[in-house]
Amino acid sequence: MQHLERLSTSQQSAVLDLIAQTTAIDGTPPIAEHILLHLRHGGDKSDSHLLIENSTQLIGYAHIDQTDLVAGPSVELVVAPDHRASDVGEKLLSEAIKICGKKIRLWVHGQQAATHTLATSHNFEKIRTVLQMSRSLAQIQQLPVIDPKISIRSFLPAIDNQPWLELNNLVFKDHPEQGGWVYLI
Repeated sequence: MQHLERLSTSQQSAVLDLIAQTTAIDGTPPIAEHILLHLRHGGDKSDSHLLIENSTQLIGYAHIDQTDLVAGPSVELVVAPDHRASDVGEKLLSEAIKICGKKIRLWVHGQQAATHTLATSHNFEKIRTVLQMSRSLAQIQQLPVIDPKISIRSFLPAIDNQPWLELNNLVFKDHPEQGGWVYLI
């Protein structure tokens, strides 16, 4: 296992390939979008990387971000699908805990049973679930009129920015990243 502050171009490509391969099989990216952007285009913060390779390929990767001094370090990891039955995930997580200490936030993407088993075996608790809901604009269906006094229309920035912002702040009042937003003109 290697613990690196920077990835070479070939290591970066191998990590992105591993993530793409896993996403294709699982249907969900195993790593957050902002990490993918950092991997592809560079980042503005210092993070580190754990790599596990066998003789021919990268089989495990962990991204470690120790920059949040309030919430603590965060870790995200991915294991090649054909190596999930091995101890690659265990090795990555154990090493991340050695590096960061036990107060880490482990981000788990998707519903892979092995990932959840690994997290609970290290006494991690699920504290929130992030859902991404979307709908193709090509499949929008006309809604029935239930009350003629209520109209449903597209978002209009000049009219809807402030009410939307107030509702967002109310819904996410206790969320450190999503609440307390302000509208800047």
